[in-house]
Amino acid sequence: MPSVTWPRNDIPLSEKTPAWMAKHLDYAEQLVRYYNNSRLRMTRLYQSYNGVKTPGSLVWIERRYGKQNAAKYIAYRVGRTKINLLQGEFLKRPLSATVETINSEAISSKMEQMDTMIGAMLAKKELTDLKEKAGVDVMEGADIPDSEDDPRWKKMNPKDKEEDIMQIILDNQLIELDLKKKLSDCFLDLLITSMCYCKIEMDQDGNLQFYRIDPRDAIYEEIQGDDYLEKSPIRGCRQTLSVQEILTRYSLTKTQRDLLDNARMNPSSYLGVNGISRGYMREMNGQMVCDVVHIEWDSVSPLYYKIVKKTPSQYQMDPTTDTLTLEMDATYYEKNIEMHNKNVEKGEYQIETRYKITKYEATRIGGVIDINMREKPYQIHSMDRPSNVLNSTYHGFICGTVDGARISIQQMIENFDNMYDINMYQINKDLARAKGKALFYDLAGLPEGKKMKDVMYNVLNDGIVPFNSAAAGNFSGRNLDLTNAIKEIDLGLSASLEYSLTLQQNILNQLNQITGINENREGQIAASSTATNANSAISASRTITEPIFNGMDGFVKRVLMSVVNLSAISWAFVKIDKGEQILGTERFKYLQATRELGFKDYGVHIEDGGRYMDLRRDMKELMQLSLNTKELRPMDAAKVLQSETTAQMIAALETSWEQLQIAAQKSDQANNQVKQQIAAAQMQQQINLANADREDRQEAAINEINVGADAQIRINNNKMQGKMFENQQKTESEIFTKG
Repeated sequence: MPSVTWPRNDIPLSEKTPAWMAKHLDYAEQLVRYYNNSRLRMTRLYQSYNGVKTPGSLVWIERRYGKQNAAKYIAYRVGRTKINLLQGEFLKRPLSATVETINSEAISSKMEQMDTMIGAMLAKKELTDLKEKAGVDVMEGADIPDSEDDPRWKKMNPKDKEEDIMQIILDNQLIELDLKKKLSDCFLDLLITSMCYCKIEMDQDGNLQFYRIDPRDAIYEEIQGDDYLEKSPIRGCRQTLSVQEILTRYSLTKTQRDLLDNARMNPSSYLGVNGISRGYMREMNGQMVCDVVHIEWDSVSPLYYKIVKKTPSQYQMDPTTDTLTLEMDATYYEKNIEMHNKNVEKGEYQIETRYKITKYEATRIGGVIDINMREKPYQIHSMDRPSNVLNSTYHGFICGTVDGARISIQQMIENFDNMYDINMYQINKDLARAKGKALFYDLAGLPEGKKMKDVMYNVLNDGIVPFNSAAAGNFSGRNLDLTNAIKEIDLGLSASLEYSLTLQQNILNQLNQITGINENREGQIAASSTATNANSAISASRTITEPIFNGMDGFVKRVLMSVVNLSAISWAFVKIDKGEQILGTERFKYLQATRELGFKDYGVHIEDGGRYMDLRRDMKELMQLSLNTKELRPMDAAKVLQSETTAQMIAALETSWEQLQIAAQKSDQANNQVKQQIAAAQMQQQINLANADREDRQEAAINEINVGADAQIRINNNKMQGKMFENQQKTESEIFTKG
């Protein structure tokens, strides 16, 4: 444990001197040294992620027989792809936050607004009549929904003006501070070291900055169960800055500036453990750099209250208690504490001491310059819990601590990384020595006066190698046997190469199995796999790493809450021009006029990234079916895929469905009109046909009647002519008879 103990904090304000604050810096410096073993472990993990091997650690394999092997040892960083896959998934998850008030008074106010709106919906007719007939608008212009199913009700879901302002601030800062990229860097630290750390800083000009802090430079006290370092009494960091950066970033006195310049000009007096700076200054790339340690800590500040007896008139106005409690100025009380003690002994009044948490800060440059040792400015206190400070500059997350030990994803991967690289080295050795076929030539068979080049030339160009077996000294009297003089040997692959290739795949399979991070995570399933198996593999892969993402969501939530709180202070009181530009004149005036913003507690709701990813995957499958059946338009599917939150996805689908229903209704109306027009045209056609048929029948009947009449007339004429002829014959017969 550190030899410097944590200073006592429940002391009078008069005793909280610069010397008392400097002791906290001494404690912070020892924390840096105390956690040195943990930092060495982190350094090893960062090096293994980057494929950097410790110098001299590969001698046993590269120089097994004292001489450098021809094959080169290569770090393939096979585990790095696993880490990068998770980091990429974090970037694909939504970073959409909703601001909401969380203290009791604000929630009560919001519930009153909701109850009022529900009552207005029940009495909508009466309120509308009152407005139209009497000119009295009870709702002051607010639109009253028809029911809770009315889309207007969702838009009026209780959200007060302060929340609206804070939401605009947060949405702007997410983009301006590039928080998604910086938070993804913190997530990478978490995967490698099981820890991430950051600092949110507002300078004297109101500029807000987000710094990702290397976990090896974090200053904190680790407490069991405190995953987000919220119980740590001290939080801070060590940063390495050049002298130029220090001069531009901090307001130093002339003496302090001269000290830095003297260290820059005379580094030997300051560098090293035995120097004045005790190892907190060093040369880097030809210039002096210094370790700058900044810390914050929660101190207990006393509050003094005088309790006096009520006068008879005061008691008559408020008989609930017979005493009054009056807050006293702490500095005044501590300066006159003896006088107050005497008055207490006389029984004139009683003194009650209460405590609240006050945040202090201090900075040490190069181990020799202490500055900004003070009570931290712009402290926002909780309305429900006045003793707690809400905004903390530092935020950290420690993942997966079990019995005091943490095993990161990279630590699980690094042994497989080493095995894979060693196996690949063996494969490269086998491949390097496989040169095909080799030709061996016995120089005893070399023709007299010839060289090997001459022999090879004759072989390649003529195919003949002339020699004289009788020449003295060639074979020592033995006959030449070409099968023995020239031999060909096949330098093929090693028999162990096949086993090395199999081992390579086994290492990868084991890595996938243990980490749960495999190609299925991105949906890269083989074509032979069924859809059920594919979904199960993806789900299992993501479930294994979900605790890391869930813990990271908590870290992001705390970071965004600090961004909201500090930005509100900056825009309202420091960067006034920016506040009015972003918020607009009306909201900005409200931000400045009301103090409620500083006393309300703001929570930040973060989208559940795991649920979002699963819903997005399922939504793609459903949309594909809908596109095939013409129930969804391609433009609607594109809007859904562009959505950054689950709510936006559902809203896009609801909007699409409403538009399709309206279009279908219009289409049905148009079709009905066309059908009615067709039916009317058919009816008219039938009427016309009926009229034409009737006229034809009437004309036929008339023609038939006319034909019948003509025939009858002809018959009658014939009858008349016959009768006349008969009468004439009869008359003539009578004449002839009588005559």
